Amino acid sequence: MPWYWLLLIFSLFITFLIMVTNTKAEIYFQRHGEDNDYLLITITILYFIKLKKEIAVIDLNKKGNDLGIQLKDQQSSPLGSDLINIKFESIRRVLEKINQIVKRLHHVIQSMRKILRGFKVTTFHWTTHVGINDAAVLGPVVGGIWAIKGTIMQYFFFFFPLKEKPKVHVNPDYYQYLFKMQFHCIFQFKVGYAIYAGIKLFYLYWKGVRHV
Repeated sequence: MPWYWLLLIFSLFITFLIMVTNTKAEIYFQRHGEDNDYLLITITILYFIKLKKEIAVIDLNKKGNDLGIQLKDQQSSPLGSDLINIKFESIRRVLEKINQIVKRLHHVIQSMRKILRGFKVTTFHWTTHVGINDAAVLGPVVGGIWAIKGTIMQYFFFFFPLKEKPKVHVNPDYYQYLFKMQFHCIFQFKVGYAIYAGIKLFYLYWKGVRHV
């Protein structure tokens, strides 16, 4: 048998394995201070092939400074700045828009849920540290963060089945100004199903969402 036929058969076999075996997509985000944002996306194929991509998100945060609520202190902050940007108002508007879209596209949302059932969430960790040296202000801020997290997770787990209990925390600090966040999420799916889901979602968009 010619060598190119062997190469073709081997390539088809590897492609088949990639299509039918579980692929893992891991997302890790960390915000620590003002200039230490870190986003890492890792794709694991065939259990041993890893593709990693680090994405710089510092510039995105700096461009968005005018979207939030600024909490100022008279004294210097250990963060190197006298303000913490907590963009609750901007996030609240986004969540309201999402609620409006969900109500208008109820039938489409249900179809999307069926299509995305093949993507399983095996790990979901989300921890936020927020600090303000004023208990009267910090209390509502912590409550607002919990409300935002609850709304986001409600929609997230509506689409993606969860295989383990999520670990979600909001840790208040009454002695210093800070805002830190760690987010770690792992998806498990088959590449073949991902391609199928992509085609179905495109068809769904073309037939329904695009005309709304």
